[in-house]
Amino acid sequence: MGQYHKPVSIEAEEGLEPHQLGCGLKTGEQLYTTPGTPQAMLALVTERGGNMPADCGGSPFVGRWAATRVLVQGDYADDGDIPGWSGPRLSELYGAVGLDREADKPTLADYIERNAGMALSESSAMSLSFGRIPSDMARPGTKRHTQLVRAQFEQALARWEEFNREHPDHPSYADIGDMAAAFLEGACSVRYFGDGWRSKIRVKAKAQKIAVGDWAPPIASYIPAEGYTSQDWDYLNGCGISERDWSRAPASGEWHGLLDSEVDQGQERVVVNLDTMEYLDPVTFGEVPTLGGMVRGEFGGVATALFAALVHPQRRGGGDIPAILEEMRECQKNKSGGKLRLLEAADGYVGRWRGGHILGTSAYGGKSEFPSTSEVRAKGRDVSKHAIAYLTAIKEW
Repeated sequence: MGQYHKPVSIEAEEGLEPHQLGCGLKTGEQLYTTPGTPQAMLALVTERGGNMPADCGGSPFVGRWAATRVLVQGDYADDGDIPGWSGPRLSELYGAVGLDREADKPTLADYIERNAGMALSESSAMSLSFGRIPSDMARPGTKRHTQLVRAQFEQALARWEEFNREHPDHPSYADIGDMAAAFLEGACSVRYFGDGWRSKIRVKAKAQKIAVGDWAPPIASYIPAEGYTSQDWDYLNGCGISERDWSRAPASGEWHGLLDSEVDQGQERVVVNLDTMEYLDPVTFGEVPTLGGMVRGEFGGVATALFAALVHPQRRGGGDIPAILEEMRECQKNKSGGKLRLLEAADGYVGRWRGGHILGTSAYGGKSEFPSTSEVRAKGRDVSKHAIAYLTAIKEW
């Protein structure tokens, strides 16, 4: 199945559930999904401020993780993955996202409601207790059905109690995936729909006017963006999309999201590891150096470079992005017939910022405890070319 990953902030005690952003859980799935977790992480680490459209300063989502330690944490993690780590056990961080001990406690009422119209067998409800699979099914309303439902509940409760007994200090991080989806809807002109592993569609605003007497206020309606093929629509229809999914306003609350014409209207920023003063410069990536410009970037931009810098630098399962030179060379042989390129220049980039305090800078100095964009450029070390070399090397992976 491979290793699953979730982004987390240690000091904020928050994380992101990738499925809420239309992403898979593997690093390869997240890195290549835009917008997705990389773009959400970029907004989270960026210092909030500014009143221009591309600053997204009105969003409570921006800056929640600014200057905190941010990791893309896998469920195969070992506690010793980061030398000298001071913080929660690394092996427990993936499971911390969305964990709520009391809310997760099973109740008999929930199990009764869940199974009210479902026939049950001992194989599905009591195999752990009885170790056998009887052939008959218990119908709802029968005494046997009630017994099986209770058995399901008792097993779940026992697992919950065992977990809390064995992990009394397990961290519990809030899942802010819904807030991330709302921000990306406004900033990147997408709409998410569905439950669980959600789907998305790109949209564009279409201004209309509704006359009210002699006054016609502008309002926004939304239509699907250009470029969707018949095969794309077959897929979207299979996901259950309806007109209300794309025609609604963004969940962020704006009457329209960030417009293409507004992407350059904001303060200039870079992304820096405050512990090493290494930074990623959107200008080097060919992106508009505003928050709006970076979160609208595709694969190969600052957001994906940030994501790769926070992943553990060792593949542990299918779907993990290749990290070290030997892994990249093997992946290139498998994927592109032995065509090796830029591998030496790309080696050592993945995971180089793990454990560091990450910040998307503000252009305004003197009003913050953090260094400004110009200060970072003057005193820091630009590692953008290293990041670009890595992302270029794995583009066809």
